[in-house]
Amino acid sequence: MGYCCNIKADKNIQEKDIQEIVDNLPNKYKGIMPYTTKQEWGWPCVCDIKLPDKNILTISGSYSISGMYAEEFVTYMITQLKSKNYITKVKWED
Repeated sequence: MGYCCNIKADKNIQEKDIQEIVDNLPNKYKGIMPYTTKQEWGWPCVCDIKLPDKNILTISGSYSISGMYAEEFVTYMITQLKSKNYITKVKWED
C-alpha cells in the first residue's frame, strides 16, 4: 500500500526551489539513495517528490518503507515552501 499527498501552491513552483529544499534536507529525510538530485520522474528522498503540474508538488511512497515519515515530511515541505513565499493547500489521496 502506498500514500500520496498533493501540495497545491498559489503560483508555479520552481524546480530550483525544490532542489534547494532537497539539497538542505535533514539526514533523516534524505533516504537511502546516495544522491538527491532530480531524476526524470522527480527527487528520490525518504518520501518521493514529484512536480507533476506547475503548481502541484506530490509527495508519495510506500507505507512499509517511508510511511512513518510521510506526515512529518509533508509538514517539513510545506514549511520550506512557505519560507519561499508559496501559499499552499494540502490534499491527501487514498
